[in-house]
Amino acid sequence: MLAEAIRVMYETQASDSIFFSLIGEDSLSDAATKVEYLEAPQQRIEDGIDRTTVIRADLETQKQTLENLQQENERQQQGLAEQRTQKDRLRDNEAVELTVLNKQIAADRARLAQVEAQLAQEIAALWRNR
Repeated sequence: MLAEAIRVMYETQASDSIFFSLIGEDSLSDAATKVEYLEAPQQRIEDGIDRTTVIRADLETQKQTLENLQQENERQQQGLAEQRTQKDRLRDNEAVELTVLNKQIAADRARLAQVEAQLAQEIAALWRNR
């Protein structure tokens, strides 16, 4: 492990002071501890990048879900607007038909009154002619 860390530092041209500080350690254990100490920030950075990648993927999924819900909401709002328009149209047609029917009823009542008056005259005429 120590040899690998030293090789990686050498190959990646790590700072000379770090390389020489490892060589200057009193024991292999001290050098290994220093390598672990030096590698810890890099591991935390990589872990942070991994967590960020996962969070970003989750956010993208949530964003897509939200966009889908917004589209569905817009479709439902449009459907509601169409239903309201149709309901208003039906209400208007009903009002017109009710007005026409009320006029017909009034005309029929007037005609009935005429027929009843004519019938009363004819009955009265029959009683007189008897």
